[in-house]
Formats: sequence, structure tokens, C-alpha cells
Amino acid sequence: RNESKPYIHKTLITNAGPILDRNKNKGLALKWAIQDAIGYDSVKGLWKMNMASNWGEFREGLKLYNGPTLSFHYIDKDGNIGYQAAGVIPYRVKGLGGLPISGFNVSDYWMGLLPFDKLPNSYNPQTGYLVSANNKIVSPEYDYNLGNNFLSPFRAGRISTLLSTEKNLDLKKNQAIQKDEYSYVASFIIPQILEAYYSSKNKDKKLADVMQLLSKWDFKISANSPEAFIFEKTYENLLK
Repeated sequence: RNESKPYIHKTLITNAGPILDRNKNKGLALKWAIQDAIGYDSVKGLWKMNMASNWGEFREGLKLYNGPTLSFHYIDKDGNIGYQAAGVIPYRVKGLGGLPISGFNVSDYWMGLLPFDKLPNSYNPQTGYLVSANNKIVSPEYDYNLGNNFLSPFRAGRISTLLSTEKNLDLKKNQAIQKDEYSYVASFIIPQILEAYYSSKNKDKKLADVMQLLSKWDFKISANSPEAFIFEKTYENLLK
């Protein structure tokens, strides 16, 4: 800024990624999976996905996708449904990627990218429906590390409950599901708060009316619900 000549910043690139900071003979590098994504073409892949006429073609298109990992859902006119996770994910054989490691043996921890065929996918599951809500979608038996930046399973659990109990879903029922106000989180936490309060020998009597309200609550986060407000503020403070 306010200089007559552009400033040229030189960055040292290593097998462990670009050096972000250096101190004498030591440096801190950060590796990004996109650096290993050679031969991908997201634009072409998404085009092929949108032009697919079957599940196989749908997945073939997503093999080219190299953007941030996303969940893609499939449905066709014959009633087939499918799910495919797509994006570039490091193939980690050691560690979770959350802490620094020695740059001299980075290949022992990160061995390229996870093959597409190993990414989570499902086609016509026995449940008859598929759910993904930014939650962890694989079981503990899954062999590969997908990271740990997932949301809690409550939202996905509520969706699964609604889909598994509703039969012959139509437009009206789907609208009701979209407007559902029931909080799975509240149904999990509030009973524990009530149990802790009523079993305590040193109850704060000022909270008695609040506990009475919560004990009769239907766990719906509606605009005019005092219980919902109490829960949200309590939950907010629990997370601090």
C-alpha cells in the first residue's frame, strides 16, 4: 500500500506444504489436501453429475469433484435413492491432523488422498431413507479418518425418527417435517438438569418455578415459549 513497486512475497514449498513461519532452522508448514488433487475437475464433475441418468453416472461425475467435502444425495424417477460423500480427504495412517508432526517423516502420516471408492456411500438402504445433517455418518468400524469437525447427532436423530415413523409421506407431511420445532438436544439435556436439581440437597429455591416449567415442557422451540428461552440460555452457558 502506498508503494510504487509491488511487494513480492516468497514462500518456501515443502512436501509438508508451504512454510508459514520460520525461526532459525525450524519452520512450521501447513499441508492442504487440494495440493494432492491432481487430475480433478470440479466444474466438469458437477456437470456430469447433473447430467447423470443413473446412480453409476452420478458417482462417476463426483469422482472429479475436488472441492470441500460435501454430502450428495441421489434420487431418480424409479424411486432409487443414494448418498455419496465427495471431496478430497487426506489418507491419514497416523494421527488425526490436529497437532504438528515432524516434517521429515510426513509421508508416514499422510499417504495421498482417500480413494473415492472408500468414501462413505449408500444406495437403496433397507431403511428406505437417507439422512445427513452435518453429523458423523460412519460407524466406529469405518477404517478411515474423516476428521472430527462434525455436528452433534441430535438433528440427524430427529430427522430419522420422523422419517421412520411417518408412512406414505406426501407434500403436507414433508412440510410438517420442515417446520418441526422439537428439540432433540433439549429432550436429552433437560431431564438431566431436572434430575440433578431435584436430587440435590442444596436446592436453590429461586429456581423452583423454572424447574416446574421445564418439567412440563414439550421440548418445542417455539417463538412464544418461555421454556425454550430458558433452555437456550442454559445451553449457551453450558457450552462456555
